[in-house]
Amino acid sequence: MIARNHLQRTVSITLCLALVAAIPSDASESADPLDACNVAWDSPSQNAHGSMPLGNGEVGINAWVEPSGDLVFYISKTDAWDENARVCKIGRVRVKFDPPLPTTTGFRQELKLREGRIAIAANNGVRLNLWVDANQPLVHLETESATPLNCRAAVELWRLRERPFGNDDDSHTGRGLSASDFKPTVLPDVVVDSGKPRVVWYHRNTRSIFELGLKVQHLETLKGRFADPLLNHTFGASLHGDGFVADGPKAIKSAAPAKRHALSIAVLTAQTDTPEAWLAQLDQLETTSGKLDPAIARGAHETWWSKFWNRSWVFVGGANSLTNGYVLQRFMNACSGRGGSPIKFNGSIFTVEAQPGAAWSPPAPPRSMPAIAFPSCGGPTSTGFPTRTTATTSLPRCSSCCSNPTAGNCMFCRPGRKTGTCRSNSMRPMKPPWKGNCATAKWCRSRSHRSRAPRMLSICWKNDIHTQI
Repeated sequence: MIARNHLQRTVSITLCLALVAAIPSDASESADPLDACNVAWDSPSQNAHGSMPLGNGEVGINAWVEPSGDLVFYISKTDAWDENARVCKIGRVRVKFDPPLPTTTGFRQELKLREGRIAIAANNGVRLNLWVDANQPLVHLETESATPLNCRAAVELWRLRERPFGNDDDSHTGRGLSASDFKPTVLPDVVVDSGKPRVVWYHRNTRSIFELGLKVQHLETLKGRFADPLLNHTFGASLHGDGFVADGPKAIKSAAPAKRHALSIAVLTAQTDTPEAWLAQLDQLETTSGKLDPAIARGAHETWWSKFWNRSWVFVGGANSLTNGYVLQRFMNACSGRGGSPIKFNGSIFTVEAQPGAAWSPPAPPRSMPAIAFPSCGGPTSTGFPTRTTATTSLPRCSSCCSNPTAGNCMFCRPGRKTGTCRSNSMRPMKPPWKGNCATAKWCRSRSHRSRAPRMLSICWKNDIHTQI
């Protein structure tokens, strides 16, 4: 063990020295070479395809400013699984200012990697800071302006009523679920009247496709042996602000014009016996976070990101596509790799609707970031994944392998067969029917077992080594 660790340290130090030697001398004079990788825009965006991602490892947002001056962002969470085993957006928030935020000239929106925040500035002296607390499931928006202004924040939902599950909802199963005889539906979100100046909403899985997943893999004999991870799973959030009052069931507004505004969104996922139990947990989260001094919380947040970037780095020849791609890939892993579920492939929690303006459609990565920043189909489970992440961001995937034996593409513990599980790059609580390859589960028991299970074993083994060095 000592010899192996010594060799690994030697190789790592040699590689680092080689990379440092490749950096031009003028790079060392830069105050912070990471700043050169910040993403900055000087114009607003038309829709979510021009959104900027940000997250704390479990809660994520896609934020953009529209030509009207509205700040809009989606809220996501790594374990926001619905009744059909889909990772869903929790909701969308629209923030309006009066007077509106000017966007024609002097506009700037910048992703500040070192500080883990999005900074927005307008030529009328308005400054916005948007950040997702690295230590709590909270989204914060802070505004400053030279003159007092009004602020209104509204929650926009699209799961308004129960409806049939159609082809456009079925991108995660290759149309296998919508083509099944199960006839699934999409359940609606619930807006709660809490009697307080806040907006509370949630989505609760009152049914589940868990048993259907067992059936299509011919594993009916396992029914009752494992708890259903989807049933009664509830995800949602609460929106509130200092000095804000209610403005209808899904919006709050500032009680009076002010030079400073502060909005917070508490995000929660939990599997509870009743909706009231989930609401109680949400109230406890708000109470706990409300006791923290905002300045101290912001400082702890920036400290986490500073330690993350100082833990390791690669700058090849200064700012270029190779360096930017590597840095942004690390950033995306940090934004979605510390949650209750492993990093999802093909965009993680930062996908947006493929058809801008639609209530919802099959997801696609936003076009605002380089494609390399989004995990591809083989992303998190490819053999190179441990080199692009850390033990912290790969831990959810390894933990899921051990704690949830139904989370893989399929199981193969039928009578007369060897016991075990196979894991895929699209890990979810339960594998729904996949059109064309899992109707008989033959594909799952053969190709997936041979090619992907060894990958997961390799990743978890490397994770264990890295945490011991």
